[in-house]
Amino acid sequence: MNKKLSWLCMGILILTVIGCDCIRIKRLAGERHTSINSFTHFHSKDQEEPLEFTEESEVNITNEGSDRVVDITNEVGSDGDNRSSLNGRKNTDEELGDDGMGGSVVPGGRNVGRRTPNTSKKIISEQTNSPSVGSKKLPKTDRRASSQKKITTRLRWIIYTEYPAQEEIAAPETVLLDGVEVEQGSKISSGSHQIIVEHPGHETLRKTIVVPVATKVYTFKGTMATLPRGVESQITYDRVPPVSLGDTSITLTSQRTGKTISIDKNTSVKPGEYQLQINKRGYLPVNKTVRIYPIRSTYNIEEMLQAKAVKIRTIVNYDVVPPANLQSPAAVFVGRSIQQRIIDGGSIKPGNYTYKITQPGYRMQGDEKQIEILPSEEVYTIRENMNVQPRPISFEIEKDGFLVPFEEIFIDGESVSFDKTFIPGRQYRLVAKFRQYQTVEKTITVTPGEGPYRLNIQLIRK
Repeated sequence: MNKKLSWLCMGILILTVIGCDCIRIKRLAGERHTSINSFTHFHSKDQEEPLEFTEESEVNITNEGSDRVVDITNEVGSDGDNRSSLNGRKNTDEELGDDGMGGSVVPGGRNVGRRTPNTSKKIISEQTNSPSVGSKKLPKTDRRASSQKKITTRLRWIIYTEYPAQEEIAAPETVLLDGVEVEQGSKISSGSHQIIVEHPGHETLRKTIVVPVATKVYTFKGTMATLPRGVESQITYDRVPPVSLGDTSITLTSQRTGKTISIDKNTSVKPGEYQLQINKRGYLPVNKTVRIYPIRSTYNIEEMLQAKAVKIRTIVNYDVVPPANLQSPAAVFVGRSIQQRIIDGGSIKPGNYTYKITQPGYRMQGDEKQIEILPSEEVYTIRENMNVQPRPISFEIEKDGFLVPFEEIFIDGESVSFDKTFIPGRQYRLVAKFRQYQTVEKTITVTPGEGPYRLNIQLIRK
């Protein structure tokens, strides 16, 4: 008996729970299932003019920070006024109104969410940037534009220099946008702006730019004209030039225009490619291409001029005139690191030297001499006296390719030994006696030269 009673009570409890759930589900379904049979009106909290919606319209209402379902219900009272209500809460058992119809009460005594025949419409709110419920009528195009994300424009620039042509200035010293210094990638608004670019060695670049709307990156391109650059010269010399050589000529000839500019103390030239020419009497000329770049500092021409070799002329006075076939005199110069033998008409670098004149059979009068040869275009002349040197006589006399022995040889009546020397240019009386040939008597003259003097004797057999 007790067992049957327990099963009966359990069944009644289950049926009671099921019945309560059915009633609750019915109420929820009835609240969410509504239809619209007429125009609905609702009033903004801050405005008196109502927003009108047709049966087929949808309204997007911004409800930032929530994805809640919003019910907008118009309730028509007995006096004919349209009443609006908004339910932005989740429907739970606790939010159901006392009347059991799913409505809730808001300040002012109006029921929100109550179903009325043919007067309610369910609207789903979306989390957008659209105006809130209190705004006026919202066209679809405005809702689309307002939902677009705002684009931030960034400024970028590419600045070229006039020289070298089409070479980019990687980092201009100053870039001003509307008077404010900016960097690459700075934000810039659409519309008109003034941009100013400054960089050493260049003219200031000023330009008005117009930035279009909805541009992610605006790139400004410009070319900066170069400013004239001061030019100075620092010319040095391997040998100090004498004042008599005059000034040094320095010129720059533009390879673009062909114009030649003389360089002095206050000269400025436009950056570019030039042909540099440096000329000075007594020195080798300089002729080369130089490139002058646009920077703030002065361009320095630094060159060392090399003195030209100076032509040497040797004038010699002889006590005994040399024969025509004798080797010409030569000047032997000995310097700090050089020893050079120069014949008449040769050249030598300017400098300090010790020299002497040499020639076979002669000796320069006096000792070696110290001289300084200066840079010059003129010939350097050396004047010296040369004295002839005594020389021995060779008594090797040949006949038909064979040496002929002699018995006796006398010069000026004296017997001659092999080591005796004779002064060239003087006449001597020669007497030579042979066994197989007739005695030879003749006057001879010893000529200047190096080594023994060879006799020229015609032999006649006895």
